[in-house]
Amino acid sequence: MPPYVDTTIIGVLDPRRMPPSLTIDLMEDVFSQCRLLDELPPPRANKPFRFYMQTEEGCEAICPCEELPEEVEAVMGRWRSFRVKKKCHVPSSVILARIVQPLSVAGIEVLTASSGGADYVLVQESDLPRAEAMFLAAGHKVVSVKEQPAGQPRSAKTGRRFQV
Repeated sequence: MPPYVDTTIIGVLDPRRMPPSLTIDLMEDVFSQCRLLDELPPPRANKPFRFYMQTEEGCEAICPCEELPEEVEAVMGRWRSFRVKKKCHVPSSVILARIVQPLSVAGIEVLTASSGGADYVLVQESDLPRAEAMFLAAGHKVVSVKEQPAGQPRSAKTGRRFQV
């Protein structure tokens, strides 16, 4: 049984057993959330993070503001993204609980997305200072990172990007 699961009530997270602190990357781009008029646009390879979703209500996208598709029905705010790189033994639900809980206490709205390698939590740009303060108060470390273009090869040994 993983150490962050309370064995007295299976499935309940025990915050005392979860990872004590996380390193949270603050991504440099400002993102837009929008509802698209048409189907999902083709992916672009020049930015490492974007999120497209097709639901019964239509298509939505979260992408860098400068890449906002031309055919949009509505743009819903400017968002900043925090990223936590995944560790093999900790599921996304645990990471997201550790990140979203302090933001919830402060009444900060969030958007979340997860991939195989990282969990992302986006907050309204106007809430960024409060979000950073809540993370620090919760014992997390916030690090500003400059993003590398997507599509660059990674070293098979380290996973780090390298120039070819």
